[in-house]
Formats: sequence, structure tokens, C-alpha cells
Amino acid sequence: MRTFERLGLPRFHLVGHSFGGWLAANYAARYPARVQTLSLLEPVFVFQGLRWQVYATTIPAALPFLPQRWRDHMLERIGGVSSLDRTDPMTALIADATDHYALTLPLPDRLTDEQLRGLRMPVYGALAGNSFMHDAAEAVRVGRATVPDLTIKNWPGTTHSLPMERPREIDDELLAFFAAHDGSR
Repeated sequence: MRTFERLGLPRFHLVGHSFGGWLAANYAARYPARVQTLSLLEPVFVFQGLRWQVYATTIPAALPFLPQRWRDHMLERIGGVSSLDRTDPMTALIADATDHYALTLPLPDRLTDEQLRGLRMPVYGALAGNSFMHDAAEAVRVGRATVPDLTIKNWPGTTHSLPMERPREIDDELLAFFAAHDGSR
């Protein structure tokens, strides 16, 4: 919270993708007066938990003694691609982070319906129609049933990599959403 104060941002538009969406939603639930708008791009642990297939794919791939191909397969499934291009900077960054990530804490809990109902700021949600992480249609249903001021969209034909697959469209929607809710920053 002090970071935002030192930046001179008493209120701001908060955006998070994937696990960052969970972090952003938790921040907004704890400090709602600080968040002008909340935008969640393909968030995990917000409207739903993860599909069992995510656990079945990621747990074995996290074991360092298993073949690299298994870890690559996990990233392909999550990213919705048939093969990894390790020369692509974003792929290299994600692959490197995955190869060196070590879980030291338990997985987070999904936000409760009470926490979701407590998000009183305008919330934008973008969910991928072909997400490996969760059922987008069900996540949209849960969001609409719990979040008071929600604009939510299911993006057909997209994967968990939604912001990278449709950057211009997502940027345009976010900027329009921010402008509709005060037009600042």
C-alpha cells in the first residue's frame, strides 16, 4: 500500500492476469477504497478453482527429474499452442520462470462469494473461451451472480494467454473501461 501512496496514487485502476488476477482481486477486497476499477484477465482462483486437468498436468511437470518435454507439454496446454517457440521472448520468459519456480506455500484459496460480493468498484473480467485453467462459461456465470458491478466477456477461441493473443483488443477494452469510470490514469 505504501508504494501507491509514494507514487501519489490515492486511487488507481488495478489490472491482473492469471495468478496476478487473484492477487489484484485480493488487494481490491482488502483495500476497496484504493481501487478505482479492477480488471481481471483470465484470473485463476477468483471465480472458480482450477480444473483437475491442471493439477494432473502441472504436478508431474514440476518434478525436475522428469523429461523437459513434459514441462514443455504443460506450457503448451496452458498457453494453447501445439509447440513452444523458445526463441520467442515471452515463451522464453515463461519457460524460464516455470523451470526455476519452486512452490513453498500452499496453493491459494478461491475468493469466497462474500469477498466477490464485497468488490464494490467497477470490475472488468475477460475470460478465454478455450482456457485450460477453468470453465469460462461457468466463471462468467459465477461472476455475474456475485460481483455487483461487473462487465465480463468470454472471448471465444482464445486460451489462457488471452492478453498475448488479443493485445490490441484487450487494451482497447481496458482503456474504454477506465474512461467510462473516470478517464484518469
